[in-house]
Amino acid sequence: MVNNKVSGNAITVGGKPVIDSSRAIDLISWRSLTQSLPNLATELLDKDVLPDEQRGQIKAMSNPAWWGASVKPTFSLSKADAKELAVISKEMQGSGGADILNLVVKTRGSSEAAAAANAKVATDFIMQGGAYLSVRDAINRYESQVLTVDSDLQKKITDREVELKFMRERAKQLEDLRTRFPANVVVGSQQVVDLKDSNAKYMPISTQIVAVQSDINAAQEDLARMRDKLAQSALLRSFVAKAQEETGKLHNGFALIDQLLKIVDGLRTAASQDDVNAQLVLNTLQADLVKARTFYTKGLEIRLAPSVTPPALALPLVGGLLLGGFAMLVFLLLRNALKALRAKQALAQASAA
Repeated sequence: MVNNKVSGNAITVGGKPVIDSSRAIDLISWRSLTQSLPNLATELLDKDVLPDEQRGQIKAMSNPAWWGASVKPTFSLSKADAKELAVISKEMQGSGGADILNLVVKTRGSSEAAAAANAKVATDFIMQGGAYLSVRDAINRYESQVLTVDSDLQKKITDREVELKFMRERAKQLEDLRTRFPANVVVGSQQVVDLKDSNAKYMPISTQIVAVQSDINAAQEDLARMRDKLAQSALLRSFVAKAQEETGKLHNGFALIDQLLKIVDGLRTAASQDDVNAQLVLNTLQADLVKARTFYTKGLEIRLAPSVTPPALALPLVGGLLLGGFAMLVFLLLRNALKALRAKQALAQASAA
């Protein structure tokens, strides 16, 4: 039995088949990806959105065991280095020791062209799928932020407005008292007073008026800030609604980022240039999307064509010999059992005669 499959190794840099990560990811980030990407592969297979030529490789990548067997990270700190640096503190070893220099990706195919094609599918899925997961997680965070901020801010705004109403009434009452008692004025330097202090009511009226007016100004500033955040949240909610529609349509992370950037541009066009709140939200969204795209295009970069090598014949030959030996053993056992059965039957016939 001869195994006619060949293995394709994605990307050759310095004689090694790798995806160069440029230390963009570390061990923790890579473990997170190896847990999420198989689930994404299964999701794409279930939705039946993959081209026929990619389904075989993506199906293999939907198995978590494939990642441990077919993708090998190269760390900036080798095991030998770790032993030599055993006397150094863990903090010093941890500063870059877990950074991944590159990812060695190995695939198989029925021919050299098929192996190379599978290698491209695998490396594209790692980068595009990683970008997709990163953006989808960001959209989920935005949605959680919108839901939390809206409910929290509405309550805070209501509480602050009620408090402001009472402070204004108190300021009006103090103004009435100053009119009724004009002699109750401060002749020296003003004194800082806390209106919540029980002794504050014995302070000069003018001092109390200054204090309550300062609190009114602070409350008005807080309300203005919270209303600004509420306006920012409304714009973010609009983006999230449109972005969620795109995540259901597009599964290529880079194509999704491009489409989301177009949504940001559309919202920017609709917003006023003088609307600081809108510009702040849109600039933040654009920065997050560009950062994700840069991470998975420049941080994980394919440099050269795949290298394709045929498998060694030793293993297929050994497998064939073992299978042949097992088949011969079964044959001998069956033959001996048949001989014993025939002898038993002949003995039974002789006894009967």
